[in-house]
Amino acid sequence: MSSDRGDDLAARLRPHLRQRFDVPDAVWWSPPHRSGGARHPIGDAASRADQLVQVVERLALLVELGDGLVAAVTEVCERGRGRVVAELDEVCEALASGQATADAFQAWARRARCEHVGVLAADIRLCASSDALAAALWRNAGVLRRAARDRRMRELRRRMHLLWLLAAAVCAGSVVLVLQ
Repeated sequence: MSSDRGDDLAARLRPHLRQRFDVPDAVWWSPPHRSGGARHPIGDAASRADQLVQVVERLALLVELGDGLVAAVTEVCERGRGRVVAELDEVCEALASGQATADAFQAWARRARCEHVGVLAADIRLCASSDALAAALWRNAGVLRRAARDRRMRELRRRMHLLWLLAAAVCAGSVVLVLQ
């Protein structure tokens, strides 16, 4: 398959694949929330983790469709929003100024102080072809998705334990009232 045919295929498929990210549940793609209330720090961490998963998946999809990494980063920065996209925008600016791709991602990892971004940057540095890059991005997206799911499960377990403690306290209080 020639490069022109691959570019043509990517151009034809792009509008259809983009719709996958237009659902209201997509954290980084959906419109900003109107609530002005303060958010819980755990919610912010979970939101950032979900955003990071979606951004890396989007990068993987664009690279797999034939975009270079620089073009994929630019596309995500132009169309996305949120904290992770704002961080990635600094990578986009560094790439536009001529900084090497691996160095720009490594700088993002240092700024973000996130082990997952550090692993992503190291994997990007090791990739020699677009196929290897797409595979590395998908692999990182899977790891990030599992980490985000595990975080949500820990939070649900914690909440469930609190609920059981509350139920036990209410039952104990009811027994004390009945026995008096």
